[in-house]
Amino acid sequence: MKVIGLGQFISNPYKCVTRGVREGFESLGHEFLPVELVESNPIEMQRLIESFKPDLIYVHCLINGHRHNVQDVLDILDGLKSRLKFKLVYHEGDYKKIEDRPRGDLSNIADLVVINQDYELEEHAKLWKVKKCLAMPYASFIFKNQPKVNPVHASNIAWIGNGNTRDLYKDRNKFFEEFSKEVPVDMIVEKLGKESFKVAPDIYASSKFCISYDCISNTMFFSSDRPFIITGAGGLCLARRTKGLDKILIDKKHILFFDTTDEALSLYRQYSKNPTLSNSIRKDAFDYVQKYHSWNNRCSDIIEILKDKKDKFTFLYKEIYDNKYKKSKD
Repeated sequence: MKVIGLGQFISNPYKCVTRGVREGFESLGHEFLPVELVESNPIEMQRLIESFKPDLIYVHCLINGHRHNVQDVLDILDGLKSRLKFKLVYHEGDYKKIEDRPRGDLSNIADLVVINQDYELEEHAKLWKVKKCLAMPYASFIFKNQPKVNPVHASNIAWIGNGNTRDLYKDRNKFFEEFSKEVPVDMIVEKLGKESFKVAPDIYASSKFCISYDCISNTMFFSSDRPFIITGAGGLCLARRTKGLDKILIDKKHILFFDTTDEALSLYRQYSKNPTLSNSIRKDAFDYVQKYHSWNNRCSDIIEILKDKKDKFTFLYKEIYDNKYKKSKD
């Protein structure tokens, strides 16, 4: 199958979706072409799609305000789809982002819309007039073996994320301020800039602890990509508890959840004194996430859903456990 990734797949190739989607489809044996949208223009996009003749297009980061207008892109995709007959997946991302994203009829374009949380899926489907609008958590990059520690990128406790003073991030900023009074946090982006995202798995694998702090905690299955990228690289993830994430990754088996700064510090003290237990969690998390929560899994599910062989993504621990049990009985 021939797949196009349409978005920041060239200008920002190391982020979770741009790197992950490419890895996922290529790991399944499909030919993948990255097509730039944000730093390019719709005319060049159209030329590349017509030349490649894809079976599937995965659209991400379709946002007004870059070098394209959303409606212009949608109109081009509509015309191309009617001629080339490809399937199209539209990845909406985080529903509370402030950018101007599509809010109209996508029925002629999108065969599947995926959102990174289980939030008003039926309402979203009605908004876009699409039949399939599903929750799909982020995923891990693909590794055959647990990455080795690289002393160059080792930290005691690492955080990779952009600093932001918007009100949405005030709780996160307060957390880091309070936590760092006792345990200084290595703010990787301040040191390495955009290079941080390129070497993120190396940093996560090499650091003693890695922090994931999501500012939105009360939306079912909403999470940033960090818990998956950290655990999938063999890192020890200290994560703020968000609604439903503990049904995907299990506390003290794959990840360490906290609700308050004091709880985070207590977990840090406990596990920094017990490297054997910490390494056991790292290993269990790496094996589990690579087997069930890599981009190989998400892309495989996408193909099965488009073929009507599945009706949703498989990501809940209980579903995975039940499936394993059923197969062992069979």
